[in-house]
Amino acid sequence: MFVLFSKFVPIFQNYSIKMPGRLSSYFPKNIQFFVLSLLLLVFVNYIFRVLLFLLNFDLADNATSSDITYSLFNIGLRFDLYISLIILMIPFIISSIPFLINKNSRPYLIVSQWILIILATINIAVLSSDLGFFKYYNARITKTIFDWTGELGVMLKIMASDTNYLKYTIIFIVVSLVYIFIQYRILKRVLFVNQKRINNFKYSLIIFLGMLILIFFGLRSSFNFSKTPLKFEDAFHSENLFLNQLSLNPVYNFAHTYSDVDIKHFESSDEYIQTALGYLNRKGSPSTNPFEIIVSGSDSLRPNIILVFLESMSNAMVSRYNPERPTTPYLDKLANEGIVFDNFYSAGVHTHNAITSTFYGLPAVMNNRPMNELATASMIFYGMPWILKEKGYFNSFYVTGSKKFDNMNDFLSLNGFDRVIGEKDYPVDSIYNSWGVTDKTMFNTVLSDCDKMYESDNIFFTSVLTISAHEGYAVPEESQSKLINEEHPFNMYEFSDLLFGEFIEQAKNKEWFDETIFVIVGDHGQNFSTVYDLNLNYHRVPLVFYAPNYFDHLVYNDPGLQQDIYPTLFGLFDISYVNNGLGVDLLKQKREYAYFSADTKLGIIDDEYFLIYRSPNNISMFDSESGSVEDLYSVNILKAEEMIAYGFSMIQSAKYLIDHKLTNIEATSRYDIDRYIAHAGGRIDGHMYTNSLEALNAGYQKGFRLFELDILKTSDNHYVAAHDWKMWQQMTGFKGELPPNKSEFKEYQLLHKYTPLDLDDINNWFQSHTDAILVTDKINEPMNFSNEFIYPDRLMMEIFTLEALKEAAELNIKSAIPNLGVVKQLKGDKIKSLVDLGVTEIVMSRRDIENNIPFLIQLKNRSIKVYVFHVNYDEGKDESYVFCHDMDYIYGMYADDFDFSKKVDCN
Repeated sequence: MFVLFSKFVPIFQNYSIKMPGRLSSYFPKNIQFFVLSLLLLVFVNYIFRVLLFLLNFDLADNATSSDITYSLFNIGLRFDLYISLIILMIPFIISSIPFLINKNSRPYLIVSQWILIILATINIAVLSSDLGFFKYYNARITKTIFDWTGELGVMLKIMASDTNYLKYTIIFIVVSLVYIFIQYRILKRVLFVNQKRINNFKYSLIIFLGMLILIFFGLRSSFNFSKTPLKFEDAFHSENLFLNQLSLNPVYNFAHTYSDVDIKHFESSDEYIQTALGYLNRKGSPSTNPFEIIVSGSDSLRPNIILVFLESMSNAMVSRYNPERPTTPYLDKLANEGIVFDNFYSAGVHTHNAITSTFYGLPAVMNNRPMNELATASMIFYGMPWILKEKGYFNSFYVTGSKKFDNMNDFLSLNGFDRVIGEKDYPVDSIYNSWGVTDKTMFNTVLSDCDKMYESDNIFFTSVLTISAHEGYAVPEESQSKLINEEHPFNMYEFSDLLFGEFIEQAKNKEWFDETIFVIVGDHGQNFSTVYDLNLNYHRVPLVFYAPNYFDHLVYNDPGLQQDIYPTLFGLFDISYVNNGLGVDLLKQKREYAYFSADTKLGIIDDEYFLIYRSPNNISMFDSESGSVEDLYSVNILKAEEMIAYGFSMIQSAKYLIDHKLTNIEATSRYDIDRYIAHAGGRIDGHMYTNSLEALNAGYQKGFRLFELDILKTSDNHYVAAHDWKMWQQMTGFKGELPPNKSEFKEYQLLHKYTPLDLDDINNWFQSHTDAILVTDKINEPMNFSNEFIYPDRLMMEIFTLEALKEAAELNIKSAIPNLGVVKQLKGDKIKSLVDLGVTEIVMSRRDIENNIPFLIQLKNRSIKVYVFHVNYDEGKDESYVFCHDMDYIYGMYADDFDFSKKVDCN
C-alpha cells in the first residue's frame, strides 16, 4: 500500500501543498485528506528512525549495507505505515461520513483534523522519548516509561538540570510545531478544493470500502494472504542487534509491551512449580506456598547489618573487572578483604527490582512492579526485613530523595521496616540537588542513627540506597580535584566510590563496627558497551560481604542472584528462618544458571551461553564468554530449551506466588505455644499419663498453655482425670471394684506421690492459671461437662461421635475437636461440613498423616488446624521428628515434654 500512496509524493513539491487540478477533481476530499496526512505521518516516523540511526551510528559499524537498507527502507517503513494507519483510522472514518451521506465535509474534516493532531502529537512524544529511552536502556520504549511518573516533580527537576533530557524535549517541541503547521496546510488546501458532490450512495460506498480494503492490506503489510500479517518478530532480521531494534516503530513496541507481557511457557502450575522445585533441590511443601522451607540455625550470632544498594553500579564500571580504569578503588579494597561474588546478577533494570528481590527473595517478573501496582502494593511480602524484625532488629531504609518514589515508604513500612527516611527527614541545612540530599548527607545521618541505636542496645538492620552514580548526576566541581578520572561517566563512578569509602572509614571508628556486617550490591547496571539488545552490563553487578571481625576473604565464581542475598547471609551466620521465596544459600547450593528480566525480555546465562527470550518465536542464544553476536539458537535447541525451562519455571512460579497472594507465611511459627498440647497434663519425672496436679504444674513451668486431661466418670457420676481405670488401678494399687467412687478416687495417690484431680481440683487450678486452656479426651458429653467446667470459653473438647459434634457446635465453648473418624463420617464435602459446623481444629493419629496428605493440605488451606497424637509411641517418631517432618502437614501435636527454650535441630 505504501507503494500505491507513494505515487502522490509530487503533491509535496512546494510548501503550499498544491494538488494538480485534475487530481483534485477525481479524488474526494476525505481521501485527499487521508492520503496527504498519511504521507506526512509516515515521513515524521521515518525522520525519527533516521535520527535514531545517526545518534547510534557506531552500533551499526559491523552491519552490511543491505541490512541497513532493509531496516531503514523496508521493514522499518512498513512498521511506520502500520502505526500511521492506526492513528488515521478514526479521522478517516469521521471524514468519510459526509462523503457517504452527501453532506458538507468541512465540520467533519475539522473534527478529524483535531483528533489527528492530538494522536499524532502523542505519537511524536513517544518518538522523542524513545531516543532518550534507547540511550538509557538500549531498547525501544516500553510501558516502563511510566515508572518515572510516580514523582512528576522530581522528574521535571531532573529533566531541567540534565541537557540530555532537554534536547529530547526540544526535538519534541520543534517536530510537533512543524508537523502541526504542515498538517494545517493540508487541511486548508483540501477544504478549498472545488469539488462537485456525488449523489450516488453506491458509488461512495464502493470507494469507501475500497479504501478500507487498502488500509487492511496496509496493516497486514502485504497483499499476499500466504504470508502472516506484520508482527514483532519481523523486525529481527539481522545479526546486528541494533538494526533489529532500529527496524521497530517505538509506538508499536510500546503497545506491544502491554499486549505481550504474559509469561507462559509451561501450561500448568503443577508443571512449572515441580520443575522449579527440582532446580532448587526442594521437596514440595504442603503449605499453600509450595516453596516454603524452614532453615534451622543456632541463632548464636546477631550481627548488625548495613546493606548498601550502590545506584547504577555495573561491573562495567568496577575497576576490579576493568583494571585499566581506577573507578572504584575502595570497593575493590573491600572485595579483596571480604566475600566477593564475581558472577552476580541484578534481578532487573530498575531499582524497585533490586529492592523487592533482595529483601523478599523473588525474581523480577518482567513488567511486574510489586511496590507500586494496585494489586500488590498492599500485600505482605515475607523476607529479610520480617525475619530480622522477629529476631529483635530495628529496620531502617534510607534514600536521598523522596521516599514516596516507587511507593517505597508505604510498601516498605508495610513490609517489615520500622522507618523509611527520605529527603524531608534530613537536617534542614542539608545540601540538596535535583535528586534530593547528597550521599554524604545521607551517610552522615546513617552513622549518627546507628550510634543512637547501639547506645540504646538495639541491634539494627539498616539499608541505604545511594544516588551519586545515577545517570545525570553531576560531580561537584570542588570534588573533581580528588579524582583521577576527568571523563564522564568514569568520574561519576569514582566520586560515588569516594563517598562510599569515606562512609566505611568513618564506620570503622564506631563501637558497633566489629559487630556489623556490610552487604554492598549494585541495584542494577547501565547501558555500557552495548552488544546485545538485552545488555548484560545492566545485570552484571558487584556483591561484597564485608565483616573483617567475622570471616576471611573468599571469592565466589558461580552464578548468583539478588534473591540469594539473604539466604546466603543468614547461612553465613547460622540464622534460622523461613524461606518462602526462590533464593538459595549460594555457599551451600550452586545455581545452574542466572536469570533476569529486562521489562519484556528474559535473559538466562551460564558460563557458556547467553539466551535472550523476547517472545515464543523470537529467541536468540549467543556465546556468553566471547561476546559474539552470532545466533547459536538453531544449532543448540536442546540446550536452549533447558535454559528456558530453568528461567520460566522460576518466573512463572514467582508470578504464581504473587497472583495467589502467597508471598507471606503463616503468622505463627513452629514454636508457638498453641501448637503444643501437654499430653495427659505432661510428663512428670519421666512418667506419662498421670493426669496429676504435679504434671499440670510442671507443664506450665515448661511453657505449655494447652493441657489435655483424660476425663472419666466415677461410679457416683463425678468427673475426674484419669487415662483409663485399669491404668489408674496400676498406678494407685486400688483393690476395689472399678470404677471407684469419688472419695475412693481422691483417697489414692498416683505412684504414691502425685495428686489426683477431680473436677473441683481442675476448676481451681485453671482459676489460678488464667492463660491456660483445658483440652479434654475420653469424655463425650459436651453439654454436661461444659456446664460443670467453670471456664467454657477456655475449653477445647475432643469429640467422638457426629451427635456429640452437633451438640458441641451449639455450645459456647472455645472449640469442639472431632477426631478423624468422626470427620470421615461426614457426608459429601467434608471440608464444607466442618466449616459450616464452625470446626476450627481436628485431631488424628500421627500414623494417619501419610495416607491423608491431600486432605490435610485442604484442611490447612481452609485454616482448620490439625493436632496429632501417638507422638513418642513409635521408634524414632518423637516430638523432634514431628516438629521437623510432620508440621508442614499438621498444625500441632500432643507432646509430653516439649522444651520451648531449645531450638530443634532438623539437620
